[in-house]
Amino acid sequence: MKEIVARWNRQYFDGELSDECLREIDQIDENDRELVQFIDTWLFYFNKAGSRARDISPLGSRFFARIARSYMPSLWAMIPPVTRPGRLRIMDRVAQDILGFRPHSCINFLDVGSGYPPLPTQETACTFPAWTCVGIDPNFPASILYNREDAAACFNQRDQLVYIQYLKGDLQPGPETVERDKQQFAEHWETLRNDVSMREDLSRCGRLIVDPISHYKGGNLTFTKSTLIDYMPDQTFDFIRCMNVFMYFDRSCTIRNIKKAKSLMGKSGTFTCGNVPEPGCAARYLVYQKNDDDLLPKYFGFDLGKLSQKDGNGWWAFYKNQPEPLFLAKIVKMVADNQELSQRVHDIIDRVESEVGIAHRDSKGYRHETNFIHNTSHNIYLNKVLAEECGNEITAFLKCNGVHTEMAPFDHLVIDLSKTGPEHYEQLFPVL
Repeated sequence: MKEIVARWNRQYFDGELSDECLREIDQIDENDRELVQFIDTWLFYFNKAGSRARDISPLGSRFFARIARSYMPSLWAMIPPVTRPGRLRIMDRVAQDILGFRPHSCINFLDVGSGYPPLPTQETACTFPAWTCVGIDPNFPASILYNREDAAACFNQRDQLVYIQYLKGDLQPGPETVERDKQQFAEHWETLRNDVSMREDLSRCGRLIVDPISHYKGGNLTFTKSTLIDYMPDQTFDFIRCMNVFMYFDRSCTIRNIKKAKSLMGKSGTFTCGNVPEPGCAARYLVYQKNDDDLLPKYFGFDLGKLSQKDGNGWWAFYKNQPEPLFLAKIVKMVADNQELSQRVHDIIDRVESEVGIAHRDSKGYRHETNFIHNTSHNIYLNKVLAEECGNEITAFLKCNGVHTEMAPFDHLVIDLSKTGPEHYEQLFPVL
């Protein structure tokens, strides 16, 4: 692994990673090609955004070495439908404050990749009670079994364990814990198969859910087991949302799915896709607007924390040709190349992080974090301070460079692509 780490250090950081970071990253199994490729892709985007070695913390490096494996598709032989309560609340704000959808407007809404339990889709349906909401996911299980720690084991029609949804905590547990839980759940399930009374008891107390698609539907919400490409509804949609899905797809597959979404929308339908890593303010999203037969790129938005070079979730992707992280990297690099503005951003970040105890800099200027995932309120506070102290300066700078940007009410930078020079985005976000 040392040769790979040394190459990463030279290629992406000009040889300036700290010794602590190098030691952490060196713990990665070099034979785990999926994980090594994922990290290389993450570093590729980080570098394109004008990365700084002193912003990579030892704790962040430890995440790659000890936890990132738990997010890899091969652990489950499927795309992991990681979710948490409240994860897409920020996208409900985007729907209202940016896209103009109102809770009591009668619209048809499709949530692609709703996951299971489909908590974010349920929350959106509650927030917008007049909407007709449909959630689709190709991997809805046949049954869901909860343990006493609220981990949800999902089993298919053949009684095979396909996934464990960890609903407590901010991160997936390490791969060793996952393997232990797989074995324990499989053994418990084998006992349940032969004990009708136990199954009935668990069903009554809500710890065993059979046929989740039927269980979770109700009111203005229904679910269907399907991919977007295979979905053949008997209605069109005004608004389609696809979050935390395309990061697993290459560019051609992403474009193919967006074209399919276009075919499911009415003449003025709206499509949004992107990545929300955790509950709070952190997000990256692209919005397309349908105009008769064309699907036009309309908005691109993200939280201000992406400009700090500390938010690794902005670069969570499995291919190096994905349009959203490439465009985000381009915008972040524009700010990073303005030395005065970039320094102001980092000074504010450092001050606030030190104030709330998130992180500090050592005598050489290298960043040290106190936790893998920061408190949601701290992240919101940091984003708010950045918006108040330099939001106008950032938007003015980007506008001067042909990128028409405004601050959203919830302190996101939102780029109006229809008012931005097409040379900035047309190769990444074509008219479809």
